[in-house]
Amino acid sequence: MEGIRSLFKSGFTKESRRMEFLVHYDKAMRFLPRARTIYDVETTFGTVRVYYYASKGSEEKVPLILLHGHYASTIMWQPNLLPLSERTPVYSVDLLGEPGRSRLSKPLWKDKDHAAWLKEVMGKLEISSAILMGSSMGGYYAVNFARYYPEMTEGLILLDPVFVFSGVSAHTVKEFVRMGFSKDKMIPFLLNRKDFPFKDTLGKSITLGLKYFRFRSPVPRRIPEKDLWNLKIPVLALMAGNSLLHDAEKAFQYGRKVVPSIEMEYWKNASHALSFTESDEVNERILSFLLAHFDL
Repeated sequence: MEGIRSLFKSGFTKESRRMEFLVHYDKAMRFLPRARTIYDVETTFGTVRVYYYASKGSEEKVPLILLHGHYASTIMWQPNLLPLSERTPVYSVDLLGEPGRSRLSKPLWKDKDHAAWLKEVMGKLEISSAILMGSSMGGYYAVNFARYYPEMTEGLILLDPVFVFSGVSAHTVKEFVRMGFSKDKMIPFLLNRKDFPFKDTLGKSITLGLKYFRFRSPVPRRIPEKDLWNLKIPVLALMAGNSLLHDAEKAFQYGRKVVPSIEMEYWKNASHALSFTESDEVNERILSFLLAHFDL
């Protein structure tokens, strides 16, 4: 049974390849602020790595939970962690079923599975509720959690989310087919870059994740419109005009129509990687949102 189950479980193709990835992951983590505490939380679906950041005096504020994009891990938040953690406690999660320090033990089949393991993490860390911030696929996971556990969600911050206000565009799917689904070509394409730093310290771990990690989870279904209508909490969404993953302008128009509580902005010149490439502006906008809605 375990052998059959492993065929449908995301993970590294070999343990030696996972260890090679972790060498470069750890090197990249040295460029991030030092976490106050590192947790490895056991859940029904596997062990979840969580990094806790907080400045003195911010510990009792409403916590912010960061959910990274596809293939990115906590490493992607390098430009954002320090300014955010100066105002409120931050928990950065390596998502289950993604290359990182978390380890999946049970396949994630359903939308609710992705919310259930995060609920377990929050329970074990004694977080009764939090603001969830997600980039790209992480934005989907944030909204997905809110629809199943609204009582545990204080607010949402979404950075060019996918499968929330729109799916992957037909143009992008055609480009992926033209590229032969080559990950080395797809990632720079999505980030509007021909010079993606695959060989530097930060890029190497992403390169090895692309090369060695195999995904077995089903492609997420878009968040149903009725669940978006039901969001009654503060929501900030920043859509990237130069995003090639989806039609960000259509997503912007749709989101403003179906989420009554949303603050939605269309950043015409931003790329899908706006948390990194436009980090100063993104940090400033997030902090203004947090200050307006929460006791920071």
